[in-house]
Amino acid sequence: MYLPNKYTKWYNQIISRALARADINEYTEKHHIIPKSFGGSNRKENLVKLTAREHFICHRLLIKMVTGPLQIKMIRAVWRMTVKGRDFQNRFQPNSRTYEYVRLQFGLLRKGKITPDHVKAKISKANKGNTAWNKGIPRTSEEKLLMSQKRKETAKLIGAWNAGKSHSNETLNKITEKAKSRIKYTCPHCIKEVAGSNYYRWHGDNCRSKQP
Repeated sequence: MYLPNKYTKWYNQIISRALARADINEYTEKHHIIPKSFGGSNRKENLVKLTAREHFICHRLLIKMVTGPLQIKMIRAVWRMTVKGRDFQNRFQPNSRTYEYVRLQFGLLRKGKITPDHVKAKISKANKGNTAWNKGIPRTSEEKLLMSQKRKETAKLIGAWNAGKSHSNETLNKITEKAKSRIKYTCPHCIKEVAGSNYYRWHGDNCRSKQP
């Protein structure tokens, strides 16, 4: 049922930790380890007490652990968790960026704009082995300016928290220094040096250079 990916691993770690600990002296919510919409039961062995934050994180992970109709169910479930529950519930309040992401996902779902998996598979098969026409061609200054303007317009359109804002030189320097200090790994397939999260997402076992 669940995809064998890092999100499933993280989900199982949270569940295992919650099952092993003693009762905690704070607000908790009951969570179905196998969601009811997936066929999970209300039996004791399928229930676990999670903090409000853990509960929200688990449902966000579930979106990445399944595909197709099950994923659509989980997108709906996460959206319901962002709105106020009953008076006795002390629901976890995500930050603005997470709320925006969940809201956009739910909006795309309602508009029917989330691409079904079988369509994604066809697109992937059609594009496999093809190289983008502009690969290796650097952007011109005019193109970069146009891309920047379009990103700003999109940010204003969706109401992004940073729409119309720009970083100070001091902040830009801090970002640069932090980026330089990040540990980099060399991909054995494409021999590129890449920082942590991007390495695990695009390189190593996932590197397209190793594919025939």
